Order: sequence, then structure tokens, then C-alpha cells
Amino acid sequence: MERNSNKTLRQIVIMGLLIAMDVVLTRFLSIQLPTARIGFGFLPVAICGLMFGPLAAATTGVLGDLIGYFLWPSGGGYFIGFTISAGLRGLIFGYMLKTRGPSKTNIIIAALICAVGITMLLDTYWLSILIGKGFIALLPSRAIQAVYTFAVQVALITTVSVVLKKNNLLES
Repeated sequence: MERNSNKTLRQIVIMGLLIAMDVVLTRFLSIQLPTARIGFGFLPVAICGLMFGPLAAATTGVLGDLIGYFLWPSGGGYFIGFTISAGLRGLIFGYMLKTRGPSKTNIIIAALICAVGITMLLDTYWLSILIGKGFIALLPSRAIQAVYTFAVQVALITTVSVVLKKNNLLES
């Protein structure tokens, strides 16, 4: 019993640190353009997915988005669509990287689904609702962001997964 409670406590503490990292990387270490944000906020969610799986990663993404918004609102009101996107990213990273394993192929598939399915399509849809511009009008700049997002995600997640494996921080 003692071992399980220590394991649960360890997971909660690590998730708290990853949520804090998500907030900092998203809110303070990203470049905000009119229709895109270029940043590294995906990385703590992907790390959580690697370490603990889909539910924990989705929780980390959602809580990071909510805490980040309510502590440092970035203009306008709260919009649930981006919180949904944050949770979906966590589910995808967790499923592909923990449940299926952090192989190069699974990293590429997870990054591709997130870049195209969420960054380019779903987030563009949310943005079109928010700013009142047509989806198709926003798509070219968002497609460019998706290409960047895909490349950065594959490179960083691959590097982090190797480091976590090397330091025995990933459970089988």
C-alpha cells in the first residue's frame, strides 16, 4: 500500500511541475502573432503523456490552459475551444507515446495528428469563431504554423524521450 501511495504522490507532484512548465512556456516563452502562437507549451503535455499516459496528459493540458488563462488572460474572454484542444493534445500524446510506446513512428504520428488535426484544423476553427474571419482565410497562415509545429514537436519529443529513457524515468 505504501508503495502505491508514494507512486501516486510522485505522479501528482510531477504533473504539478509539468502544469507549471506548460503555463510558463505557453504564456511567457512564446511568440504571439495575430492568428498564431509559436511556442513550446506542448512539451510538458507530451512529457506527461510519455510518463503517465493519456488521462494524465489530458488533465495536464486542460489545467495548464485554464490556469494560464485565468492568471494571465491574453485579451478577450475565456473560450473553451482552446481548452478542448489542449485536452485532445494530451490524449493524443499519451495514447501514442505511452500506450503504444515512444517509437520514432509513434512520435511522428502523434505530432502529425496534433499539427494537422488540432493546430491547423481545430484551432483554426476556434479562431475563426472568435475573430469572425472565415476558416479558409485563416488556413494559409495556420498551415505554415502547423508545419513548424510538426517539425519542432518531432525533434523535441524525440530528444526528451531518449533522455527520459536513459535516466530510467519511463515506466514500461
